[in-house]
Amino acid sequence: MSDKTVRFSLIRTVRLLVTFAVTIVFWGLLSHQSIVKAADGDVTYQMHSIDIYGNPIDSEVNGKKMVVSADTNFLDVTKLVPTTLDNNRYVAVGYYHDNQSGQEMMYYRDFADRNKTAAEFFTRLEVYNPARKAGDTEVEIYFAYKDTQSAKPDQITLTPGALEREAGKIKTFYTDVHGNELKPSVSYEFEDVPDVDSTFEREFNGYRYVAAVIRNPRPYGTYVYSESGIYANMATNVEDLLFQAILQPRYMNGVAVRLKQHEAGSTATFIYEKVVHTLTVEYLDETGKPIPGYPTKIQELKTGSDFSAEAPEISGYTLIGDKKVTGKLTEDQKITFKYQKKVTPPATNNNGGGTITRPTEESRTNSVQPDGTVEFPAPKELPDGTQLPNYAATQGTVVYATKAIYMYKDPNFKKGQRIVKYPKAKRVHRPMFVVTSYARSASGALRYRVKDVNHQSKTAGKVGYITANLKFVVKVYYTSMPKDKRITVISKNGVNAYRNANLTKKVKQYKSGSHLKVKKIVKHNLTTRYQLSNGYYITGNKKLVIHGNY
Repeated sequence: MSDKTVRFSLIRTVRLLVTFAVTIVFWGLLSHQSIVKAADGDVTYQMHSIDIYGNPIDSEVNGKKMVVSADTNFLDVTKLVPTTLDNNRYVAVGYYHDNQSGQEMMYYRDFADRNKTAAEFFTRLEVYNPARKAGDTEVEIYFAYKDTQSAKPDQITLTPGALEREAGKIKTFYTDVHGNELKPSVSYEFEDVPDVDSTFEREFNGYRYVAAVIRNPRPYGTYVYSESGIYANMATNVEDLLFQAILQPRYMNGVAVRLKQHEAGSTATFIYEKVVHTLTVEYLDETGKPIPGYPTKIQELKTGSDFSAEAPEISGYTLIGDKKVTGKLTEDQKITFKYQKKVTPPATNNNGGGTITRPTEESRTNSVQPDGTVEFPAPKELPDGTQLPNYAATQGTVVYATKAIYMYKDPNFKKGQRIVKYPKAKRVHRPMFVVTSYARSASGALRYRVKDVNHQSKTAGKVGYITANLKFVVKVYYTSMPKDKRITVISKNGVNAYRNANLTKKVKQYKSGSHLKVKKIVKHNLTTRYQLSNGYYITGNKKLVIHGNY
């Protein structure tokens, strides 16, 4: 070993020891600070609900308050904040409060990373670190919920290169949340790292810098930073996630441009999100072909923009599905309005007694048939061009297993390729899946390719093949009216009633065992709602309600 190598090794050792000592002192001061009483009197904690990207959720959590003495370090919020929202659509995954450290950081607590359930956290919610500033008497607490119906990723994916740390180097990566590289990575020998990286860009090619993942050399672990609010649950695909913090813009900029503040042997991944997304609206007939005279429309809108698209009346065609689609643009989105060509019935004379019943606007919009059933778009063809059977669930539909089934890696269902066994369960606990595509076994049996969406289970997120046999797997949502126009709530948590069919503007909750009278069934995307006799809407999910007085 050369003298130069020995000197470098000695310098590195001293640097690590100093860093370690400073870290101990810093956290010691922080811990001491956390138990200092910041202000006399009472403090008001106000609650908010957000998704894992920091977007507000309209829920009963918002605006709830708790007033406690100023020296309170832990809160029990179990009576104010539920662990799930909207009939389990949203699941609590973390929280932060707006007390800031000396570096204006807000610390995010990810429940999963700390091996505790949300319910355990809610009985003893830590609110002292960072400590309140003297004189602060109001603190905002933000509870993050994962939207189980959202396709957005619930963590940042690092590239293989970013996962591999190399001694004596700092490597930088520029990706989106999925780990797709947006521009080439750079690898520096530590002594060659610039004091200020003047090449760093906060925005480029329609993307904006929003988060950073710093993989420090062992034993320091991985840090996740985001700007102004949480991003992708502040999580990433590593096993040594140690620190999650929300920074102000100038500090986020410093994380990126002052690379020498990071230890040699680190990787730094800078996450960008699109600031402009594409909204595509197309008009197709039942065979999937464009309707003449109605070309596809493409718009570019800023991320977070509200959008609205309405299907036009087209002569000679009847609309299948919803007439109007609205939402907030958070990713590239395509809206497809499907139409069915009208068939002109044979002419009848007045003596024939024949009548033609024309569908009302309401029946066209909701696809409700005269017998009270709901019509969904026909399933797509298989890749080989063969038509799927009528009973097949449409792509994107939620199904559940009524008997014991397995999930397999391959559509041929060999014992050695089993991924998960799902035992037969009571109706309210049946395992659910989203149909993502189709396949056939070598013998021709239809299979669903699915994603496990049992969010309270260890199997959540698994992908594979299950049977499409109606004796084992059926659609989760009702498609017909109950014979006596009555349903019973069977969910132990009850169900919420809403003013709108898209289940917004909650008006009340019905407890388990409630018997409700329904007026009609309404289709909403690939799900259904029941409109009650009082005009409110509730879910048509079979795990939550059942036909008849049960």
